[in-house]
Amino acid sequence: MQRQQLDVERARDLDPPGPLTPAHAHAVEALGLRVAGLEGMLATFRATKSTDDQAAAGEQLASWGQRLQASDVIWKDLFQGTAQATMAAEGVEGLTAPASVFVENPDLYTARSMSSIWQRVHGASTGGTPSGLHGSALAYTKVLPQGTQLSTTTETKITTSVDTGFEVGVTNSGEFQEVGVQVKLTIPAQPTPIVKTGTVDVIDPGETKPVTFKDFPDFPYQENTTVQVSIEPVDGETKTDNNTAEYPVVFAIAPS
Repeated sequence: MQRQQLDVERARDLDPPGPLTPAHAHAVEALGLRVAGLEGMLATFRATKSTDDQAAAGEQLASWGQRLQASDVIWKDLFQGTAQATMAAEGVEGLTAPASVFVENPDLYTARSMSSIWQRVHGASTGGTPSGLHGSALAYTKVLPQGTQLSTTTETKITTSVDTGFEVGVTNSGEFQEVGVQVKLTIPAQPTPIVKTGTVDVIDPGETKPVTFKDFPDFPYQENTTVQVSIEPVDGETKTDNNTAEYPVVFAIAPS
């Protein structure tokens, strides 16, 4: 939040050319909404620390999250769009009004998602454990771009290219929405294993979402190689035997 406050102060200190003054004012407005949204969410977490009304807390947090989403709209339409049009009208070339996106995933700021986040923060602060059935499960692992599904019992030959990657399917096996589900993919290699991590921002009960891993620097071209995938248990999860898998593979260089 200190960074957002500093952004507001810096923006206010700017002295834009006359025609860009309206656009500049909207930039300051957008940045101010981000500060207000974050301050409001922090105040809500503090004010609801002794309550058990998870749904009400989620609604309050979501209302502050709307300010964060509004800041992106104001920045894009009223600052970036206005500034770009003004510069074009003034004959300014070679300059582009900067983009700025604060809310990358709006689903995280719904009342339902904020309620789940509040539950985790509330449980951590009180030392409690979330009630009800919570869980995650590894649904599949595929080789990209071919779409070949890996097997835990049969060795898979993977002919690599610069586009080679993996897609991991994560299923919410519980009865509650989960947020921030962490996934790790490891390929044993010498001298250092290849490790990549990914996150499912938000996932509903029964839903399966993909996590994609790309941009591998290289692969170990040797026998007895594996691709190992693990999903970090969510809060309150007790069944974890379906969170991991190890797939035997052989990496091969594509013939030239």
